[in-house]
Amino acid sequence: MRKPYTEQQIAKTKEGIVSAARELYDEIGYEAINLLRLSKKTSLSRPSIYNYYHSKEDIFLDILLDEYASFGSDLHDKLTKEKYDSVALGDTIAAVCLSHENLLKMVACYENSICDCASAQFLSNYKKNWQRCFYNPLLESLRFQFPKEGDGKLTEFIYVFLSLMHSFYPALTVKPGLREDGEKFIRRTIRLAVKDIDASEVEA
Repeated sequence: MRKPYTEQQIAKTKEGIVSAARELYDEIGYEAINLLRLSKKTSLSRPSIYNYYHSKEDIFLDILLDEYASFGSDLHDKLTKEKYDSVALGDTIAAVCLSHENLLKMVACYENSICDCASAQFLSNYKKNWQRCFYNPLLESLRFQFPKEGDGKLTEFIYVFLSLMHSFYPALTVKPGLREDGEKFIRRTIRLAVKDIDASEVEA
């Protein structure tokens, strides 16, 4: 009788599936990906993939979570080293956003579809880990920048920021050749959101 897979073996197989999905995403785009193509890319049968993920949306929840985790980590690193005035803080957040363009694209184009079509089990796990790897580091960073503000105002900023993120990728791509204008829009928008946290400037 075959021995049960270890947690390490399961994790390694899931990493292989996620890696294959990322490669296909770069090659053919999100819409064209299906489990048949993934099975060919991984040498796993479709029934075997179902042992680990119920759908392509479940796979992309893991990819989306990885992207948010990297984004949250970079924001935390940048925003807890020194205090900025509101303009510099907005520009720093914008610069980190622009260095994570793949996340901006996924948020703008696919996040709603992924979350709407994912299984309840994977979505619950995603939300829990999203809080840990993105929301909490960002809230901690804002507490560092605004030590006198309560969490209510900081939480409000986070959800405004998340809403704004859906417009960032289109701003960069909607007008070919005008990317610089899109970047200016992102910086200006984030600056305004930051200024709304506290009317007084953060000491540099």
